[in-house]
Amino acid sequence: MRKKLHNILKDEQAFSLVELIIVIAIMVVLVSMMVPKVTGYIEKANRIRALETARTLVNGVEVGLVDRALVNEERLVKYYYHKDLGRSRPLVAGCITNYMFSRAQKGENYTNPTDLVDFQLAQQVLTAVHSEHGVKNPPLVFKYPNAANGRTIREVCHSTYGTSDAVIFIYAPSGGVYYAQICLRGSYLVTYENGEYDVENVKRNQDRRFAGTEKVSNFNGNQW
Repeated sequence: MRKKLHNILKDEQAFSLVELIIVIAIMVVLVSMMVPKVTGYIEKANRIRALETARTLVNGVEVGLVDRALVNEERLVKYYYHKDLGRSRPLVAGCITNYMFSRAQKGENYTNPTDLVDFQLAQQVLTAVHSEHGVKNPPLVFKYPNAANGRTIREVCHSTYGTSDAVIFIYAPSGGVYYAQICLRGSYLVTYENGEYDVENVKRNQDRRFAGTEKVSNFNGNQW
């Protein structure tokens, strides 16, 4: 029986070199066809995640503004000095950036009355985000420097402080967010304006600049 089995196995021929090359070539073709599709699925998933994160943050800021307006409307009214008029005027648009979010995330105390509303709004939004994801594994990490000064994505999200997220919210004291930029780890930049969201992959465009302070100044010079 053993001898018979040995003879059968001996008669079986192994794959030839040509056959192996053909099999490998077919596998390479199949893999090359699958990679773009898998990459596309990953890209789509990342865009959806960036968009949902941006919506959560924008909604959080707007809810915080409305809540505070119901409690004490005056605390949302800021003032800035108008050099042409020689006096202060009510602030038409306020601005919150990753500077305030980073301080709130560290649990710092902030008592400057000028920007106290921004700090408290940042605290409220982070609390809502942490309630969904947990404090130990926060989905967003904010560090310095401040993105509102028109710095590049490379300077803000990939600085000496490490890879981080960056945000800018320009809001009205009445409770609405006019303009926002949310950049996740320097990879996806979501811009919100006039109720519309736009998601952009900026991995290869790290010199893209955030909105500068002139964006806020433009709204302070005009009625919302």
